[in-house]
Amino acid sequence: MYPSELNKNWNKSVKKNYFKEEIVQILYVGLFKIEKGIYSLLSIFSKLPENIKLTLVGNGNLAKTYDERIKIINFVNNESKLIKMYDSSNIVILPSFTEAYPKVIDEALSRFRPVIIFNNISYIVGLRKGIFIAKRNKKSLMKVIFNIKKNYKLIKNDMKKNVLPTKKDFLENLQKIIN
Repeated sequence: MYPSELNKNWNKSVKKNYFKEEIVQILYVGLFKIEKGIYSLLSIFSKLPENIKLTLVGNGNLAKTYDERIKIINFVNNESKLIKMYDSSNIVILPSFTEAYPKVIDEALSRFRPVIIFNNISYIVGLRKGIFIAKRNKKSLMKVIFNIKKNYKLIKNDMKKNVLPTKKDFLENLQKIIN
């Protein structure tokens, strides 16, 4: 049993994932804390090519960045706005050093957005399709981004096989345990 916020809205009107021209839109959703790997991500990102853009959605103390490729958005607690954030990206990244069961992965996969994680948390993949593991460096991250961009149609077909937990399922299972 895994916690989930997914409801029927997450599967409605999924916007196609177009890699427009050469631009790759990467999305991070989470807290701006050291253990979430955000600073490590920013360090690697500064070395990536100009055609890769990054949107950071979350809260916490994040040092101001002067990189025009990075857009910072305060925490979004409106479900439809959050869904639009996922839909405006090509790839979601979760650079954490440790995780239990991050809901951001299921949210991304429900919108058919591949997820990149670093090898520190490879244990969270489980049976889910569409999660890619990179080493925490520029070369490995670029290789994974290129692979996703090149093979997105196959990856999407694979992601369609995912059986993602829903909030309803979670609450029903919890109720059974309580009773």
